[in-house]
Amino acid sequence: MLPYYLNKSKGTRSLTLVIANLFTLCLLQATPLISIGDNAQIYFDGKSTARWTSNVFLTDRNEIDDFLYILSPGFEFNLGRDSSNADLSILTRYDIIRYNDLTELDVGLLHVKLRGAYKSSRLELTVSASHDEQKSNSGDIQIVDDLIESTLTNRGVNGEYKISPKFSLGVGANYSETEYTGVFEGVLTDQRRGNLPLNIFYEISPKLDLSFGYRYTDTEIGALNPAPTSDFVVDPSSGLVIPINLERDAYNRESHFFNIGARGSLLPKLTGFLKVGYNKRESGTRSDNRVLDGAILESIITNFSDETTLGIDADLYWLMTPKLSTRFGLARDFGLGSDGAPTRENSLNISTNLSLNNNWTTSANLIYTQRDYTRRDREDDKYTVGLRVFYLPNMFWQFSGGYNFSHSESTGVDSGNSYDAHVVDFNATLRY
Repeated sequence: MLPYYLNKSKGTRSLTLVIANLFTLCLLQATPLISIGDNAQIYFDGKSTARWTSNVFLTDRNEIDDFLYILSPGFEFNLGRDSSNADLSILTRYDIIRYNDLTELDVGLLHVKLRGAYKSSRLELTVSASHDEQKSNSGDIQIVDDLIESTLTNRGVNGEYKISPKFSLGVGANYSETEYTGVFEGVLTDQRRGNLPLNIFYEISPKLDLSFGYRYTDTEIGALNPAPTSDFVVDPSSGLVIPINLERDAYNRESHFFNIGARGSLLPKLTGFLKVGYNKRESGTRSDNRVLDGAILESIITNFSDETTLGIDADLYWLMTPKLSTRFGLARDFGLGSDGAPTRENSLNISTNLSLNNNWTTSANLIYTQRDYTRRDREDDKYTVGLRVFYLPNMFWQFSGGYNFSHSESTGVDSGNSYDAHVVDFNATLRY
């Protein structure tokens, strides 16, 4: 009977999948919690999502809407939480994504995260690592009828040591990598970034610290071997048109962020941190080759000059009332486009949460991102607004539904992709 309904129609197939998987999650609720000794636990952490989007590929050339369903079984392993100075968490999730119409985009994506912490009277240490597979478009480049496949890897170690009652020293080492896979390998630039932050904190009150910081960042922009450019030659013997390729070698850019700031209780109901300073990106050299049938026709050397800008990094939490809170995120830094083009980026993130009662919560968010290409006449502005409602019937289940609207506009002589997108989704989360 079930195969009949699955094949009857695409709409019925999607609804049947949603009902079947929600029933599966209901059965999993009865699975007992696994405890190993006194301080190790394993939780089931799963989510089931039904989503409709008006613009799957985030493009204005060929807008296609579709319904997709995501089943995300996952597990979390905790060791030492609330029972010692050290704790460790390992989270795994596997997203099974199925589209209603664009079935060629169906995919399975693995996500793994590790978080560890150690705390003593004078030392706080955190360790993190993650591996995320993605298949989605960022919208900064025009991709029609396909989604970009990539793998994101992050690793980091950060610590803070209390030197004296007034002074603390914070140091760290962080690494992130974006690697494009599938048909986009070599067409978009892989990016590897390592940074070394150093901060000195001075306690001016039990709830407020001043900070003096420096962050060194080294970014490697990967080699680029894209599809043929618009340049071509005609073979005189055969009359065939032979394209000329543009190949780019990998290169590095270094940047430095000198900053001052504050953290803790900045105002009676405002907590978080704020850093403001001087940001400099060092000069660099990039080598491009125009290649015809494997032979280099011309080598093009591009010299990047030093760039400076105001640097900002802020994350603030405002408890307006016991049931109403707002979070502000603000950043200004150097960045890179998907094709490796250097940019300056500004972002603002505001989210508000309202607790209606013990079971119901609502949230609203506004995100604005500006990307200014420093070597092109191009500027991208993206706005995203959203509203979400959460229902928590008990400690195991969470249900939510939401709507998001995104508008991205690219301007200038070298303007890129502009688009609008509407997203509506409903999900059920089970943690047991």
